[in-house]
This record gives sequence, C-alpha cells and structure tokens, in this order.
Amino acid sequence: MLGKSIVAASVFTIAMAGSALAQTPTQIKQFDAWGAYSYKAGNGKVCYVLSVPTVKAPASVDHGDNFFLISQKPGQNISFEPQFMAGYDLNPNAKVTVSVGSNRFTMFVNGKSGWMENAPKSRSSSQP
Repeated sequence: MLGKSIVAASVFTIAMAGSALAQTPTQIKQFDAWGAYSYKAGNGKVCYVLSVPTVKAPASVDHGDNFFLISQKPGQNISFEPQFMAGYDLNPNAKVTVSVGSNRFTMFVNGKSGWMENAPKSRSSSQP
C-alpha cells in the first residue's frame, strides 16, 4: 500500500503542476491508508493527503489507478479541497461518489478528475 501511495503522490504532483514544472513530492507521514505529502510549486508549498481505494467494486472490473485527496494550496487561496482522480476519462454527465469512513461525498467530474460542487471551507468539514 505504501508503494502505491508514493506512486499516487507522484502522479498527483505531475497532474497538478505539469510535467515540465513538477517537483517530486516529499512524504511527510503515513497515517494508515492516508499519506501526507508536500511539494514546492511556484512561490509556495502545496500540501495534501492522499489515499488509494481500499475497496473497488465490482472486483471483476479493471478500475485503473484511482486516488482521493485533500489539498491545501496557500498561494492559490485554496484550503482543504477534496478531489478524486481517475486513471481514465470520466463520463462528463456522471457523478462520482467517494466514501471515507461513514462520510459520503458526491462530486462533479471533468476529464479524469472530480470535485465537490460546494467544497468545504474548513478542515473540520472535509476531515476524513
């Protein structure tokens, strides 16, 4: 699981920063299924927690590489933004439902990513 999380962290960094500008993420700490990472971007530091699915259903389908993360980008005035990233393009009319513990989040999609329509403004409302 740790190896897959580090690969996922790198994939996220490249996707967010563009391959020419991407910095290798530094793992801050692993918390069970969640890893905390940071990387330098522009004039600031992006911090995020990331997890890979622990259950994919149905098991007979190749779901590809999927990630759920919550990021904080102070230089862009973005705090605690939940995001889903898939290894494939999603149907633009689809909604993604992510379960973290007993919390369920429905997200709109664009390309390979999904975001909450009304993202939380504080840590407590997005805390897994």
